[in-house]
Amino acid sequence: MNFIVNAISAVYKLLWGDLIAIPLPGGGSLGISLLVLLLIILRCVWVSRRARSHMSAYIAMGIAGMLMIQTIINVAMTLYIGPVIGLTLPFISYGGSSTLTLFIAMGLVSGIKMRPLPSWLKDRSQL
Repeated sequence: MNFIVNAISAVYKLLWGDLIAIPLPGGGSLGISLLVLLLIILRCVWVSRRARSHMSAYIAMGIAGMLMIQTIINVAMTLYIGPVIGLTLPFISYGGSSTLTLFIAMGLVSGIKMRPLPSWLKDRSQL
């Protein structure tokens, strides 16, 4: 096992850090990770559309925007399209405070989802 790690580290100089797509050979797991992130972002938007209040909708949409911007910037850093600024790939890159912040944000989205619109407000065309 140590031989494999040494061989990979000879090819890829960085095995951990913010540029998470570099050590993944083939890029298959990166594509799956980006697809899962896209589904999480779309779920945040879905929760935002069904939120009880405007403030809850703004919070859920803001979290979706935060995840989207963080993902785009990290992929741009990995492809050397943008500057390397040390932003982590959400839920994937190593980073304690970033991961904690994202889990708290997902808890907020789950709390918003748990309290949907009342039945008399389901049809927003009557407003």
